[in-house]
Amino acid sequence: MPASSPPPTPPAAPPESPGPTQHEVQVGESLRSIAAQYDVTPTSLARANRLSAFSPMVFPGQTLWLPGAGPLPPPATPPKPPALPGRAVQTTPKRPAVVEDDEIVEKNFIKLNVRHITDGSGVVFGSLLITPKTLMFIPNVTDPLVQETKPDDYQVVAPMELVVNLVVFHEFGKFDSTFGIANQENETSNMLYQPPAEDDPPPDNDSPTTPPLYLRVVMGKPIARKLHKSTPIMSYGRQTLQPEYWFILKARNGADLYGFSQRLCPAKYGLLDHMKIERSGYEVIRPGVTLLEDESGRSSNRDSVSKMIRKTMTYSSIDFDMVSEMIGETEIFQDGERERLAREFPPRADGHNWELYFSTSHDGFNLKSLLRKLNNHETLRDYDGPVLLVIEDVKSNVFGAFLTSPPKVTEHFVGTGETFVFTLRPTYDVFHWTGENEYFLRCDQENMYIGSGNGRFAIWLDADLNQGRSQASPTFDNQPLTSEDFTLKTLECWAFVL
Repeated sequence: MPASSPPPTPPAAPPESPGPTQHEVQVGESLRSIAAQYDVTPTSLARANRLSAFSPMVFPGQTLWLPGAGPLPPPATPPKPPALPGRAVQTTPKRPAVVEDDEIVEKNFIKLNVRHITDGSGVVFGSLLITPKTLMFIPNVTDPLVQETKPDDYQVVAPMELVVNLVVFHEFGKFDSTFGIANQENETSNMLYQPPAEDDPPPDNDSPTTPPLYLRVVMGKPIARKLHKSTPIMSYGRQTLQPEYWFILKARNGADLYGFSQRLCPAKYGLLDHMKIERSGYEVIRPGVTLLEDESGRSSNRDSVSKMIRKTMTYSSIDFDMVSEMIGETEIFQDGERERLAREFPPRADGHNWELYFSTSHDGFNLKSLLRKLNNHETLRDYDGPVLLVIEDVKSNVFGAFLTSPPKVTEHFVGTGETFVFTLRPTYDVFHWTGENEYFLRCDQENMYIGSGNGRFAIWLDADLNQGRSQASPTFDNQPLTSEDFTLKTLECWAFVL
C-alpha cells in the first residue's frame, strides 16, 4: 500500500502590519486620552516617554513614543524632580503613598513666582496661581512697594471664565492708549513663545544671560450684561478688573506654563483676536466700565475674595528658587535640602529670612525653655507667623514640621491647614493636611503633639526634648517619620522674619 503523502503545510500567516510607533499630540488631548486611543495605560505611556508620573503634561506638537514600539528614545534633557502631586481642591489632597498603574495624578493648578508689571505703580514680586476656576496674584509682603502700602493694593483675583486671552511673549508688548489693551495689529506669531522642538538643542534656561518671558492675561466680560454681584473679582484693592495684566516669568517656566495652558484653555492661547472673543460671547473689558450688576454686592464680594485668597495658602509652588538667607548656623540642613523644602511653603513664608530662635545645642534639652524663648523673645513677642521645627535623631534621621505659629501652651489643638510634616533623610517626603481633622499642634508643660487621631501622633516630644514618638496620623495621612520611638540628637526651630 503506497505511503500516504504528508498533509500539506498550511500557508504562513501574513505578517502583521506594524502599528504606529509614535503619536503627535493634538490640541485638547491629554495623556489619558492618548493612552485610550492605543489601548495602553497612562502610566506605561508616561514611562515610555520618561514623563513624571506626578506631572504628565503634554502639549500640541509634542511627539510621544508608544509603549512596545521599540527601544526608547534617549532623553533630550535630564529628568526634572517630580512636582508635588495634587488637585486644586479646598484642602490639600492626600499624597498617594505608591503610584501604581492607572494612577496618574494630573496637576490641576500651577503656581509660579513672578514679577507683576503694574499699571504705572512699578514692578511687584509675588506668586501667580492659576486653577481651572481662578487666576490670582498674591504680592510678596517683603516687596518694598508692598511695604509702603498694603498687599491689597497689588492683589489680583479673577474667575478664569473672564480670561479671554492668555499668552507668553518673548518681549513686553506695546499698549494702545485709546483702548487700554495691546494693539492687535502689533502682534506677530514670532513674538509668541513656543516650546522648543524635540530635535532642537535644549536652551540654557538657567543662564543669567537668558532673557525672561512675559505673560499677558487679557480680561473680558459677557456681552451686554453685567456680572453677578457675588462674582469674586479684585484688582489693586478695588472690585473691578483691568483690561490686561502682565507678568515677568523665568525662561524655564515657559514650557510648564505653555503645557498647562494647552491642557486648561488651549483656545485662549495665541494672538489677540477680538472677533474670536466676541463669537464666544465675551468682549474685552474697557477701562472704567462697571462690571458688577449691583454696587450693594461689594461687601459680600470682598468676603468671597478673602476666602479664596486664604484657600490658596495650601497650594504648593512648583517654582521656588529664591530661598532667603539663614540668620544663625544650622547643624542639621545639608546642601539642597532647604531649597527643596522651601517649595512646600505657603506664599506668606516666601522671601522671609530664616532666623534660628532655638537650638538644643545652644539652649539645652528642655521643652519649657523652647516655649519660653519662642514666646518671650523680644523679636517674636508679637510674632504670629510660621515656624519650622527640624529634628535629627541619634540614628541620623531628619524630619520635622512646618507650623503656622510658634508653639505655646494651649488647652486645645491650634493651627491651620498650612501645617505639614516632612522627612529629609534618609528619604525626602512631605505630608500635607488631609482635612480629616484639625489636630495640628498642642503643647502643655510636659508634651508637644503635632498631628493626632485615634491615640496616635505624627510627632510627640517629651518635656526633656530627649525622647519622642512618630506614628501614622489621620491629620496628615503620614507614615512614621522615623523609628516609632526615637531619641533626639538635635532640634532646631526657625522663624520667618523680615
